[in-house]
Amino acid sequence: MFIELNNLKGLIVNLDSFKQETDIEWSNISDKVKLLFFSNDKTRLINISSIRNNVYTSDNDPYAYFINTTCFAEFLKIMSLHSYEVVFVSSDIDNIKNALNLPLGTILVSDTNVTDYTRICYLPDFEVSKIDEINDIINDNINGKMSGYFAELATTIFKWGEYLPFNHAYAVISEKELNGYKCSIVCGGRYFNTHDERYKVHQLSQRIINNKDTMSQNAVFLPVFEQLVKFVDSELSKVDGVTRVPPRPSEIKNDRFLNIIGQICDKNGYTDLAHGIYCNSDYPTQKNLNAEERLENVRGKFSARMRFDGMHVILIDDVISTGATAFECAKVLYENGAKKVTILVLGVNQLTNSWRSTYYKDLRCEYCGALMKMRFNSKRLERPAFFGCTNYRNGNCSNTVDYITGIRTINEQSEISTLTVADSNSDIDLLF
Repeated sequence: MFIELNNLKGLIVNLDSFKQETDIEWSNISDKVKLLFFSNDKTRLINISSIRNNVYTSDNDPYAYFINTTCFAEFLKIMSLHSYEVVFVSSDIDNIKNALNLPLGTILVSDTNVTDYTRICYLPDFEVSKIDEINDIINDNINGKMSGYFAELATTIFKWGEYLPFNHAYAVISEKELNGYKCSIVCGGRYFNTHDERYKVHQLSQRIINNKDTMSQNAVFLPVFEQLVKFVDSELSKVDGVTRVPPRPSEIKNDRFLNIIGQICDKNGYTDLAHGIYCNSDYPTQKNLNAEERLENVRGKFSARMRFDGMHVILIDDVISTGATAFECAKVLYENGAKKVTILVLGVNQLTNSWRSTYYKDLRCEYCGALMKMRFNSKRLERPAFFGCTNYRNGNCSNTVDYITGIRTINEQSEISTLTVADSNSDIDLLF
């Protein structure tokens, strides 16, 4: 989902990332948005400028733009748009990674159904297989609906009983081999850790953290996990049973997925395998460890109580980072007869980029000036999100702002200003 987009009005397209024979396809993009193309090929830019009105072009080096705030601000100035109204489009994942440095939406055009595991920590806001599918995103936005990752959309609740309306939702499918065993990995969305600026406004990430000790979000997560398991069962491979990455012995009272698995299996006829695997001894936290250290940290820490002969087992967890813990559990399942293991998580950990802190400005209370933080209503089962004044606990201020208003305010005050761009000669040409 586009957490940094208020209203989609423009696309900034790296033309060089697309084959030239696809240029004609851009003529099918809705005229509700402006298009800006940049390329090193001047002839190609001249040709594409005639596809329709509201087309802008530039022949600057495309690989300089998204590490250069001034160039991006120039684009916004030429298009007469704000950073919270534009989306960057490319078929090059390296371009997307660079664009993730800035407060704007991103779309990757890729015709592969399986995402390379090495890039799932740099996921764009949305991924389409063809250029004309971008129209689905545009039309959804115009109609007040959203597109994006299923788990992010399904856990974005902004009023009591009102979920974020969406039409097009999908999961990330990847594969990885570790410990000599290959697993499919299905991710419901992205997870931003607490050091990432996006965490402050991202409901799925905050709900995951909120749920670790209190299990207060299980009612929200249950239907999300259920739909993802059913997706694997119907679209990838028939599911026989469901288990989870088990907690450490010292945390056994906080076995937060036990009840979720039981309800999913009872309702859909899968075998409840939650007690089939367990953690045999405590191990130190995985935080601040590299990939190899994480593997060693959990080696031999899980055991099986049963056989899983010939079964396709779903192994659920809330977040995957390097995959060390999940793959150690998968190894135990395979060694005890499992035919196939699919790791299913709510979110995949995205790499923090400290550059974003340059642009983000916190939401402040209009009455007392204190910080406004995202919170969840504990009196409602759906636990809708809102922004509340941090002076509330002191009894001094009870000001609240609804989630949508808070997001819009943060985006507007955190935009890259075009006013700072010098009115000097630019290499950007405006073509009609």
